[in-house]
Amino acid sequence: MPQTYDTNDFVETHFGKKAITVTNQKFKAYLEDLYLNPTRMLSENIKNGGKANFKNENIESIEELNSKKGMLQNGIKGRYIFIEKDKQPNFKK
Repeated sequence: MPQTYDTNDFVETHFGKKAITVTNQKFKAYLEDLYLNPTRMLSENIKNGGKANFKNENIESIEELNSKKGMLQNGIKGRYIFIEKDKQPNFKK
């Protein structure tokens, strides 16, 4: 390349605001929690009398939503592939 570019803070800013620093431990804990209960936000909506949409399907009960849990967990597990095995979340049921 004939030129070099300064990419400092290019990805780390959003509308002029710096990103929040997240440690590997916090990110790992977040992913493990999300894996254990991937339907949390949708189930809260259903419990409050609302409905949830999931892949163009209306879900009106917690039982219907729980039937999707395994598929969501497989998606989470497949999306986050860590090269550094010591930083890999423990995805367990």
